Amino acid sequence: MPLKYALFDLDNTLYPRHIPIMPAIGERIKTYLMQQLDLNYEEATQKRAYYNHLYGTVIRGLLQEEAVDIQDYLAFVHDVPVHEFLKPNPELSHLLSEIPIHKYIFTNSYRKHAEDVMDALGVREHFEGIFDIQSVNYVSKPAKHPYITVVHALNTTPDTCIYVDDAVRNLEEPKRMGMKTILVDAQPNKWVDVAVEDVLEACRVIKKMIANEHTEDAGD
Repeated sequence: MPLKYALFDLDNTLYPRHIPIMPAIGERIKTYLMQQLDLNYEEATQKRAYYNHLYGTVIRGLLQEEAVDIQDYLAFVHDVPVHEFLKPNPELSHLLSEIPIHKYIFTNSYRKHAEDVMDALGVREHFEGIFDIQSVNYVSKPAKHPYITVVHALNTTPDTCIYVDDAVRNLEEPKRMGMKTILVDAQPNKWVDVAVEDVLEACRVIKKMIANEHTEDAGD
């Protein structure tokens, strides 16, 4: 099937890993645990590790074990000044505009955070929508459920999708399902169709894949 949908992870994918947005979110997660569960910093660090080990994410741990307002949690931990970390990326905006298929953000984070990042980079206009942690019932990648949910929401099949992420673990399930996969800022392995240096190169690869499909169709 021809490619119809390009799905992009958000953090450490649309912008380089060295930009410390995720560490800032990590610190706010610890602060939230300290405030809500009456923990000191070391205890909050241990609690975060415990949730991640047992449930995969802190949010799943909170849902299972604590009586907290998850909306409040998401708003609090993602309340970081992304506009201080990021600036508009005209080259990324141009390359996204040249990809002639539907484009979506697919992130484990919060919709408002995704919007803030896209606005800071100046690329929001190129994406038709956002699949965030709420839209997949708080089940994070790399679990299978989020990928199935996204495919069903798009009313398509995995082989029409290409997925771009900076974490190999998040590419294993989509690759098994039949998606094309692009890994950003890491070494290739069996779960990766193409490994690239950054999202700019990922955009160029997607554009080339689509052009090659059209060339093959013309030759049939």
